[in-house]
Amino acid sequence: MKLVSIIVPVYNLEDYILYNLESLENQTYRNIEVIIINDGSTDNSLQRINDYIKGKTLTYRVFDVKNGGVSKARNIGLREAKGDYVLLLDGDDKLKLEAIENMVAKAEEYGADICHTGYEEFDDYSKPPIDKYKDHLGYLSEPVPGYEALKKKLSKEIWICTGNALYSGPMLRDNNIYYSEGMAFGEDIEFIGKCLFNAKKVISVTEDYTDIINRNTSAMHSKFSPKYLDALKTNRSFYNYVNKNSINISNEEIEKISIYIDFDYVNIFLGSVKKVFGEYSLLQSFKAIKRIKELDINLKDIDLGRVKNVIGTFKKVEISIFQFSKFLYFYCAKILGIIKK
Repeated sequence: MKLVSIIVPVYNLEDYILYNLESLENQTYRNIEVIIINDGSTDNSLQRINDYIKGKTLTYRVFDVKNGGVSKARNIGLREAKGDYVLLLDGDDKLKLEAIENMVAKAEEYGADICHTGYEEFDDYSKPPIDKYKDHLGYLSEPVPGYEALKKKLSKEIWICTGNALYSGPMLRDNNIYYSEGMAFGEDIEFIGKCLFNAKKVISVTEDYTDIINRNTSAMHSKFSPKYLDALKTNRSFYNYVNKNSINISNEEIEKISIYIDFDYVNIFLGSVKKVFGEYSLLQSFKAIKRIKELDINLKDIDLGRVKNVIGTFKKVEISIFQFSKFLYFYCAKILGIIKK
């Protein structure tokens, strides 16, 4: 049986980590090493981990390190991983029991460097899921080259995130793929992008095997922070990576991929602007616009003309409104936000 390394970074997850570990210990596939990196937790996470793994049948390796951020923790795991396959799983997420068995089987059947599955989202693991991948997104029923899967991800036909993909260990090591450290947001998108770009084949298991918890304290639910803009930096880093490492891909394909990376930049940009505007009331438009200028959030780093060829009508209108008048965009964003609530 192929060895699978599962890397689990943990920071203050005492209320969730046992969900994670129980889902791994009970996997139907047994040749697994679990690499846990306790990233300087100040709660009882480490104690709960150590208590749980006593006498368990899987191989567990626990690293207790000074807090350095999730990317650094994951990189420790990647350097320690010995597996033929590697899966990265957040400490508050979990896997359905047959996940690893079926993902390994599918990767082996097609000789794929990456096998991805869907996911279900929960706000409480004791309740039914609040959303399912299969209701909105697609799978790869046949293997495709990595760069094709990358385009599908960037155009949101499929979605690969931390926890729902199995990666070839040799592919990661041969291409020296790690997370960018020192970035608070977007580092996972860059990492996954590099993996897809270097993969010879990508395939899917057409089931939702990963369970993701949406906590009110997570980045998705928190207020705007300038650190969100790190995602724009990692987007540009990946753009440069693609254009410097295109030996085995045609110039035409590189151009298409580059356009989709720019498209992703637009999405991150608009999301950041809305996050900023969300901090201000309808009567504070001048303060909101001033804050956008102070943060230097703009579209100057991309060729917007070519991006407009791959985006939908609504997003074209959205960008046009922003370029025409930031004040008008502010009020449109506020009104749409009220309607959604």
